[in-house]
Amino acid sequence: MKIGFYARLARDGIKKNKKLYLPYLITSALMIAIFYIIFYLSTCASLKYMRGGASLQMIITLGVFVIGVFSALFLFYTNSFLIKRRKKEFGLYNILGMDKHGISKVLFWESIYVYALSMLVGSAGGIMLSKLFEAGLTHMIAGVVDYDFSINFSGIFIAAIAFGCFYLLIFLNAVRQVRFSNVIDLVKSTNVGEKAPKANWVLGIVGLGILGYAYYLAVSIANPISALLYFFVAAIMVIVATYILLIAGSVVFCKLLQKNKNYYYQKSHFVSVSSMMYRMKRNGAGLASICILLTMILVTISSTTCLYIGTESNLKESYPRQIVFETYFNSIDEMYSYIDDNPIVGEVEKICKANGTECKNIMSAVSCVASGSIDSKGVVKIFPTQENESFDRLIYVTFMSLDEYNKSSGKTLELNEGEAYIWSEKSKVDFSEISFLETGDCFKIKGAVDPIEEKNQKALKYMLDDVTLVIDNFSESLKVMEKTKAINPNNDYEMSALQMSWKFGFDTDLNPDEEIGLKNQVYNYLHEECSKEECPVERFTIDAIEEERQDFYGTFAGFFFLGLMLSFVFLIAAVLIIYYKQITEGYEDQPRFVIMQKVGMTKKDIKKSINSQMLTVFYLPLAFAALHMAFAFPMVSKLLMMFGLTDIMLFAITTAATTLVIALIYAVVYKITSSIYYNLVSSVNMD
Repeated sequence: MKIGFYARLARDGIKKNKKLYLPYLITSALMIAIFYIIFYLSTCASLKYMRGGASLQMIITLGVFVIGVFSALFLFYTNSFLIKRRKKEFGLYNILGMDKHGISKVLFWESIYVYALSMLVGSAGGIMLSKLFEAGLTHMIAGVVDYDFSINFSGIFIAAIAFGCFYLLIFLNAVRQVRFSNVIDLVKSTNVGEKAPKANWVLGIVGLGILGYAYYLAVSIANPISALLYFFVAAIMVIVATYILLIAGSVVFCKLLQKNKNYYYQKSHFVSVSSMMYRMKRNGAGLASICILLTMILVTISSTTCLYIGTESNLKESYPRQIVFETYFNSIDEMYSYIDDNPIVGEVEKICKANGTECKNIMSAVSCVASGSIDSKGVVKIFPTQENESFDRLIYVTFMSLDEYNKSSGKTLELNEGEAYIWSEKSKVDFSEISFLETGDCFKIKGAVDPIEEKNQKALKYMLDDVTLVIDNFSESLKVMEKTKAINPNNDYEMSALQMSWKFGFDTDLNPDEEIGLKNQVYNYLHEECSKEECPVERFTIDAIEEERQDFYGTFAGFFFLGLMLSFVFLIAAVLIIYYKQITEGYEDQPRFVIMQKVGMTKKDIKKSINSQMLTVFYLPLAFAALHMAFAFPMVSKLLMMFGLTDIMLFAITTAATTLVIALIYAVVYKITSSIYYNLVSSVNMD
């Protein structure tokens, strides 16, 4: 036969099965368009050279790989629906004399057509929308929009290669299925159902146990670092448990419905329950896939939206003043001596006046910090390296002088020798004293106090348990700890067990560019001053909030954009799975409903039965996804703390809003797909 014959058969097959191929083509084109857009943005020169653009592009680059991998998996999954529906057609070709080599040629041309159309439409759509997305991202990081239009040919080439490989593998998989099936199996493939499995209570209990332990992990972990380590473990456990419960559990559910004679022996329920039992294994797996995708959408959108909306509050909490510098010292005496008569403050004020402003809302704070692990009796082990410590036991201890606390809080507290006041932001202190193994220092806890307004290094303190000790005779009390050396975790060098620093910050009334210029002048002065041999400053850091603002917005805008794109892809995947599930089950149920009509079932009865079946199982994935999100909320909120976001109420609002929006979209999809299913199972002459 001529090559054109197989190409024509492939073209006619796609046209005749347009209900199956059109959504597949649209989805493939969307995947390619999204892949190109993300690649374009990750290499866009106009974004690269903006403030915050580098952080933005670094995050978006991760999306290229994620979208590529997900596209491959999803295209394989959806293609399985197409092959199942086409096997009968291929079997007829075989009966009429076409060998399997010829069928492989038809599959090859179908793959070529789908690939070519997807690449053409997807590339064109990606090119047309790329500038719109670039402008949107530029606006999100407060940049200036560049209206020059360009095409990233490298992106098109990489998309063509990547998706070409995907379709080649899909084609080879389809050929494998046809080659290893006999003609009878091909012809009867659409009529082959699954035996109703037995109710496996053991498997259901195992699924509940796995899910319960995953939920326990999610709600019990208190430390953000532990949450990061266990997040993927808990996620995998939830995925496994969801599949077990929605496969084995749905069987048990249908068995229980069958035993309820008042429910089962009704026209609207009898057919729907029997149909579900007929293909329960595949039905449960499809519902579990939808549930996992919906959960991914809820987690992704709610967390990234919360991060982006909370960028400004996060920024101000991390940088309490517009310009902040911190100097580090080797001893407490050197630190206080330098602070008392150092020229830094005076010189900084002169630099500000030279720039037409003055230091406002000044912040000056001394910080002495030790970190390690603590047990339930209040014994601290500094920089633990000899054994694996639980992250839940890690602690961050800040020492504050009684004079400084009284001055900052306006109180007149008193302490005897060896006593200390304490406060903790994250945990309840239930021990009467706190001691340090390496130094032998021991402080009796006189009582708890309220925290002062200004705190140092808040982001780190939200990650670790934070305890602040207010002590008297500050310098003398910490002499031993100051001289104690501890090995760092990499065993590379010794470092002081006590980290000592002085932080100074102030506000100005300058515009962003002027503020950054002032920060650079202060940096130059500090660099020159701290380079002097007699200066005890070991090192220093300096930040300007306006300079950091661009990086903050670039980073969180990148997360937000990537979260929206991934969620859009996940939503497409969920909708397409639902669509193909309804199409496949509609074709399978069509003969059954025809028989039921012949024995007296009316169109009204058919609609009731369809609604009963849809409502029985269709909203299970959404309910499970909402339940998963509810238990994941504590763990995800702790992960957000690692990015400096501590506004739990904001996260709760974004989660609730996201769940509501997804539920509305899901309801619309239910309405559309149930109509498609009804039209398929109804006879041609029905309304």
